[in-house]
Amino acid sequence: MTGTECFRAALNILSETPDSGVYYEQFALGALNQLLANSLREMNAERASDGKDVLLVPPRMTALTEKKVKPSMIINIVTMPRRA
Repeated sequence: MTGTECFRAALNILSETPDSGVYYEQFALGALNQLLANSLREMNAERASDGKDVLLVPPRMTALTEKKVKPSMIINIVTMPRRA
């Protein structure tokens, strides 16, 4: 899933369209990188269960066109309970 696809999915949750959500686009890359950083523990748990090496630092996107996000990561982020 590309950053653009994630951004459009987020717009849909906000009941926005790509045309009406232009304002939010300036925040999309930073927000996605923060979500990736916040989900490092979950990504590493999945990697460990798959027998892969854990990541020492979270993946980082430099453009919305990059494809670094798996749909399951977004589902986990959106549905994950907030920590106190």
